[in-house]
Amino acid sequence: MTFLRNRATRLMIVVFIGVLLFAFSLNTIRQRSRPPTSTPEPVTYLFPAVLTTTITRMEVTNVRFNKHVTLVKAPGEWLGTDKDGKSVPVNLTVIPPMLHILASLRYTQIMDSSQADLAKFGLTDGGWFTVKFEAAGKSYTLYVGDSNPSRTLSYVQVAQEGQVFLVDYNQVGQLVSVVDVRDPQELATATP
Repeated sequence: MTFLRNRATRLMIVVFIGVLLFAFSLNTIRQRSRPPTSTPEPVTYLFPAVLTTTITRMEVTNVRFNKHVTLVKAPGEWLGTDKDGKSVPVNLTVIPPMLHILASLRYTQIMDSSQADLAKFGLTDGGWFTVKFEAAGKSYTLYVGDSNPSRTLSYVQVAQEGQVFLVDYNQVGQLVSVVDVRDPQELATATP
């Protein structure tokens, strides 16, 4: 027990125990100050039953400028026709993003039909754009209206539903890009 009589040894033991107590108390304080773990938010897909591989037909209409494209899946390609049924070239690089957007389009907010003034959101008379598509034998229709003032969200409505949904503006822009052929001057002067 001569080692305990040495002052330096006793001091080192006291410092070591002090450091251990400090670390323990600091860990306890951190654990108590953590917010409780929240439950994950529910998945908010606009079309939860749609898979990209089941979409066989898409019709995109620019209601205000009377432009329409129908895209039909054929073996190894997509075929396009305009509103008169004439064949149009299809940019195959836009198809995969469109399919992905339709299958994974999420909304950030839902507004009840009692709250939704359709004219205020640009959704009267079919909105700016109409997107119709078929997936696994079921038909879906999406009406696209105006965007919010910061142009980060778009107002959309699913046919047969009274609610207005807020969805990502950029995704909607990609989705309707096949018929959104307006130039910036037209966009500045157009009124819904």
